[in-house]
Amino acid sequence: MQFVKQSFSQLPLHYRTIFLGVLASLLLVSCQPDQHALLETDTLQPEEQEILHYLSENGYHTDAVEFLEDFVVYEDDAGWDKAALLQTIRGGYAPIVPIDPDDPTLVPLHGRERQRGVRESNYLDAVNQVRIKNLRYFINNTLFNHCGQDWVAVYHDAAHEWNDIPHCQVKLTPTIVRSHANIIIGSDSDSSFPAGHQDLSSGLIARAGFPSNGVPWKWISVNDSADSWNSKLKTAMHEFGHCLGYRHTGTSDGQHIHGTDHVDSESIMNTGVYTSSAFPVGDVRAARLYYPERLITPTGISVTKIGDGMVRFRYRNMSHISRPYYWVRVYKYTPGGMLLDYRDFQSITSSGGTHAIYWPGHGSGEFRFSARAYNFRRDIYSSATSKYLVNL
Repeated sequence: MQFVKQSFSQLPLHYRTIFLGVLASLLLVSCQPDQHALLETDTLQPEEQEILHYLSENGYHTDAVEFLEDFVVYEDDAGWDKAALLQTIRGGYAPIVPIDPDDPTLVPLHGRERQRGVRESNYLDAVNQVRIKNLRYFINNTLFNHCGQDWVAVYHDAAHEWNDIPHCQVKLTPTIVRSHANIIIGSDSDSSFPAGHQDLSSGLIARAGFPSNGVPWKWISVNDSADSWNSKLKTAMHEFGHCLGYRHTGTSDGQHIHGTDHVDSESIMNTGVYTSSAFPVGDVRAARLYYPERLITPTGISVTKIGDGMVRFRYRNMSHISRPYYWVRVYKYTPGGMLLDYRDFQSITSSGGTHAIYWPGHGSGEFRFSARAYNFRRDIYSSATSKYLVNL
């Protein structure tokens, strides 16, 4: 620092004056608020302000949000129908009973989980099981005419890849009747597509969107200038994934999918340069947690009082790899079997498929407890276990 001071003092006066003037200008600019961001926000319509506030509150990166006429773009290649998103915001959903923060099983795990599923607050926006078993997709002739036969072929191949995940209910079937389709695929030059799916920017290969109210996103558009793209199959699988509800791997806006890696460059939902079109282990687990073929009843049950008003409910999932649980719902009854309460817990099993759930706040007396397993949306579930008596 002393050397800098001496060197500066030896400069001619007019050089020192110029230097100080430039430094002052830089300091002035750096201290100014981000006027560009403020102007952009101030020009939004009230409904768009409402949406932006909601997305900010729920962990979305607001600088990745773009408003079109009827479509809210997020991270370029996905988003929501504006009217459906407002309905979600204003209508609300039944709240999930939170996991107790003192549950010791959660402390070391969340830092390693991937965030790429549907938001917990929007859990009903995962595709419902009635539709997930029979998703019909239609390929507009604009995909062939504007993008080429390769793109037509890879969307059929991508559907087969999703259909071939073992122990998963996703079933994508082609249809030749557009009005029967749940998902329509075409070129971004297709004038029948919503405005948010037309005229994609030169750096964007394709665009889809997220489900709403149990219905998959209906549109996938492909940039008609992307005929030379060398990762077509991964892109097609990726956009189908958005239609089913999956966010980008590693971003902060999706729900934790427990048991998957937080960083997974090989994931189909990753936006990086990895071009493999094979589902890695984390993607397979995510598909099974959201859309399982079926769930088996928890076994190895023990219910124990471990403190004042605290119950430990321990169980085992014998098929925790092939048929993992997302939630375990624990029920509380009177000794005679009258239901008093229930609570949902994430099922974070160990390598042996075991998990201990801690439920505090019970009064003294005898109670019975049982449980059943659920998928993320809680519309696929196992049979309930027997009722186990504990004296608190």
